[in-house]
Amino acid sequence: MSSVRNHGATLIELLITSAIVSIILSAVYMIWSANIAAARQCQSIARDIHSSQGIINDLERQLANLVITKYALPLELERHSGKVIIRLHTRFDTQHDTVSPYGPFVAEYELDIVEKTMKYRQQAALIFDGRIKYDLPWQLTRTNISNIELEIFNSTKWTDIEQKDGMSDSYADIRSVRIKWEQTTTNGQSKYVLATEISTEVI
Repeated sequence: MSSVRNHGATLIELLITSAIVSIILSAVYMIWSANIAAARQCQSIARDIHSSQGIINDLERQLANLVITKYALPLELERHSGKVIIRLHTRFDTQHDTVSPYGPFVAEYELDIVEKTMKYRQQAALIFDGRIKYDLPWQLTRTNISNIELEIFNSTKWTDIEQKDGMSDSYADIRSVRIKWEQTTTNGQSKYVLATEISTEVI
């Protein structure tokens, strides 16, 4: 006759069970924390992109209406003293949200590489002593901008505006313009690139 001895869990079994449960809970917490962080990052990027959409819309309409004048090129990029300035001569008037037959207008975007800010101003192309006069104050439009690039397409290839070797000197050959900038999210946790490309015919 055999007898079966019933007994509770031993200390070793309890320790092993506790360790397994702790590992499972830690894994679940890590996955949950990663999902929360990813969601917050996506929300931050979405907010920044939404707030930048107005600038992108203006840029697209300005680039689509570039104009050649005898005083200046339709688009220029300058770098000096830690700043990058993109200058567009366009018939699009952002103040009245319309393409004006009385242009051109001068639209300027200034990136301060040190402060990581982008400023903007637009004015009518006023001619003074044979040169266009730029005298309106800058308005802050974006922060956390670290770099900006401008490329043009002349029916054969894309060329950085600062590297014009092999590109036709005639700006009338421009068929598309692409502008992009590197931006850091408001919380400073990630970087991404905003870009817009627009077909254009310089007149």
